[in-house]
Amino acid sequence: MQWIGRIQRVLSVSGLVLVGIYAAAMLHRTVISRLAIAEVRAAQEVSQGTPGSGPGSVDVPKPDFTLWSAGHMPQALGILRIPKSHLEAPIFEGTDDLTLNEGVGHIAGTDPVGGDGNTGIAGHRDGFFRSLKDVKVGDRVEIEMRGKPLVYVVERLVIVDPRNVSVLSGLGHPELTLVTCYPFYVLGSAPRRFIVQASRMPPEQEKAKSE
Repeated sequence: MQWIGRIQRVLSVSGLVLVGIYAAAMLHRTVISRLAIAEVRAAQEVSQGTPGSGPGSVDVPKPDFTLWSAGHMPQALGILRIPKSHLEAPIFEGTDDLTLNEGVGHIAGTDPVGGDGNTGIAGHRDGFFRSLKDVKVGDRVEIEMRGKPLVYVVERLVIVDPRNVSVLSGLGHPELTLVTCYPFYVLGSAPRRFIVQASRMPPEQEKAKSE
């Protein structure tokens, strides 16, 4: 029966290794996303002349990513935030797995982030976009870039087939379309797509709401 004990030890060690790999991946994702968010905000503060611009102020050094392994530290395009869902994630260009492990990604072929058309942003259902399951019509969505945050309001929640790309078509006004896999809790590849569509709030309306 010694072989049973050996198998148990091998399985135990394998389990610990897998748990360690998962923990390391989660730590890497958290560190990268927070650094990317800090970089966006540091650049925004510099452009607005807030920190380090006046007498007696202290300059906050910009994060240095040159020593990160494989040199993989893409520059974030901005920060996506949904206050009610406690979602805050850096927006990167592209939707490959590595990018979506570190943040959410701008979908190629859709309007640029902060543009005047339909901007598509994708994220993993078991990652940053898990909280989309709690989003409701009327919720506020913000995109923070190197300037004043853009505010959107959720207008529609739909579930579509992955081949249905009509949700990424523009309607002639500034929109934001968030895409993730559906159902949220399923093992393996999810067969559908969960879509959150929001329209940008006009600046004058946003100003009136804040007053």
